[in-house]
This record gives sequence, C-alpha cells and structure tokens, in this order.
Amino acid sequence: NGALASFLSTGIKQNGVLVGVFCTQLPPDARPKDPAEWLRTQKASISTQAADAVLPDAIQAFQQAWNSFAANDAQRQSGLQAAYVTNNGYPTGEKDKLDFANGSEEYHAVHKLYHP
Repeated sequence: NGALASFLSTGIKQNGVLVGVFCTQLPPDARPKDPAEWLRTQKASISTQAADAVLPDAIQAFQQAWNSFAANDAQRQSGLQAAYVTNNGYPTGEKDKLDFANGSEEYHAVHKLYHP
C-alpha cells in the first residue's frame, strides 16, 4: 500500500566504537498509541533478556562478526541492511522472520545461531 514502516534504532557502542545496531521495525498499523508506554515495555523486555546467561556470549559473537563483515562501519551497516532488510523476502512487519541471510560471512552464521 506504499506505507512506510517506522523503525526504532539504537547503535550499540563499546568503548566509543559502534559494535552493532539494534533495530525494531514497526509496521504502520502497529505504531504505539502511547510511545512512552511502549518504550517502558521494551525496556522491561530488554532487562529480562539481559539477565539471560547467553547474552554475553551473543554480544561477543555479534561484535566479532560485525567487525569481520566489512572494512568499516558504513560498509557494515550498508551490507547488513541490504542483507536483512532490503533483500529480505518477508513483507514489512515480518522482516524479523528471516533467521539469517545468504552469504559466507560470519555474521550470517552468528545471526542464524542466536536469532531463531
């Protein structure tokens, strides 16, 4: 229908270096009526996930995969956006169903391991 999705995107930095991007896609019909409440809910969800013992391993694996994906952050961001958003066959609002993109890069293997 030509409507655009909204994105909540946050860069993840470690020691001042961008190590990843957390992005939540919101289809047009799912935009929160109360953004402040939606953000509180997201924060609670992230806090719960942060207590999971797997999270430190996942962060370390994604950081290593991010660093090896391309020569710089701009190339990494562009390449991963193409792989996981632009070339993702799922419709807007369902892009998160893609467990991993095609390619031999380490990032795709890490995404496959931790995403499902």
